[in-house]
Amino acid sequence: MKIWKQKTLYIIGIILNIIGMSFLALFALIYRSVAIVAAKETKNAALVRVLVLVFCLISLAWILPITLMARKAYKQVGTKEEQAHMVLAICTLLFVGLISCVFIYCCNSFFCKCKR
Repeated sequence: MKIWKQKTLYIIGIILNIIGMSFLALFALIYRSVAIVAAKETKNAALVRVLVLVFCLISLAWILPITLMARKAYKQVGTKEEQAHMVLAICTLLFVGLISCVFIYCCNSFFCKCKR
């Protein structure tokens, strides 16, 4: 019964990671296309546009490996390879979002019977 609950929480966290990654990619594309359409651009506006685009690309570069690690943690549930994934929850908090982090943290703290 607990394995089923733990796997469900991991799946919800993975789905939220994918949704967050999709929204971030969509925001980067829309922001870039709006910036191209705008004819007048000051020096500060160009700098802000580049910084926002770099922030989006760095976040996207981290969200994909985090999502893959969450999938690996999902596959390890109930096996001998199961590990504590506190670092995964913290990275999810930093790069993806709070809600997905809470689901992965709950899997780790409430259901994990691995050595810590």
